[in-house]
Amino acid sequence: MDVNITEEEDNQSEDSSFSMNQSRTVDNQDHNIVLLHIPGTTTYQIPPIPNSWPAFVQERLRKIPALVNLPDMSTIQMDTTFRRQDFSVAFGSNPQALDTAWNKTPLAQYILGDKGSRFILGPMPDWNFFCPHSPCASGLIFRPPKCPDAHGCGQKEVDANGGQPIPRTVIIRTSNAKWLYVGEYILQRSQPLDEWDQLDSWQQDCWRSKMNSKMAGYSGRSVDEVLKALDARTAKLEVFTMECIGYETEVQHMIEMLVSGNLPNISKTKSARSRDSQIKP
Repeated sequence: MDVNITEEEDNQSEDSSFSMNQSRTVDNQDHNIVLLHIPGTTTYQIPPIPNSWPAFVQERLRKIPALVNLPDMSTIQMDTTFRRQDFSVAFGSNPQALDTAWNKTPLAQYILGDKGSRFILGPMPDWNFFCPHSPCASGLIFRPPKCPDAHGCGQKEVDANGGQPIPRTVIIRTSNAKWLYVGEYILQRSQPLDEWDQLDSWQQDCWRSKMNSKMAGYSGRSVDEVLKALDARTAKLEVFTMECIGYETEVQHMIEMLVSGNLPNISKTKSARSRDSQIKP
């Protein structure tokens, strides 16, 4: 079972570090990533849904169960961000993919048949405007009309996973073109977007500019036909809800080691990489 969806591009750049204090915010266009802790403790606190988000988005997000067991910020640096290309080299994944497989264990330590293999989802807030605004927060992602990608919640995937969606490790891109781990999520297909006209004009324009022939082809139309259909409300973006089911401190610790250069040597022979590529999550 593999997935390698590559519609979103990772435009990396070397920018300033991502640093935050008790109440911390990083701006990604109109998307703020906030980290808070409960006063008097080191327990993480999920910030409220941004008031600037449309009412229909806030309504959908409030229906998603909130994570109860929140992480202890004293044990990890939750604000550590990373270059996705470095992550891909270390753990094995497509650095330009929205949804792709990766290995829990660094490639240099990879054990054949490691059941820790998983999937990673990397939405970019510059066109998935309502993905999680902070670690452990609920979110939405949009996909092109009639897009068949299931993101772990398709019937075959659910059946193969004991009746449950297959979780995704979720990372989101920050304003310094690096990435932040926000938690483990399950996605569920929601009602297609009826509220196209409630999106800001710049958000509509963003989807217009990013629509390509592959994305339009899901509905058997050309790019121009899909764009006209969106404006005429005869085509709708697909919507997935994102429910956080946990935050793995082990994952963030590995990211911290990656950023600090303390991961084991990840070089591998061509034959070893080929052998590992045969193992499916």
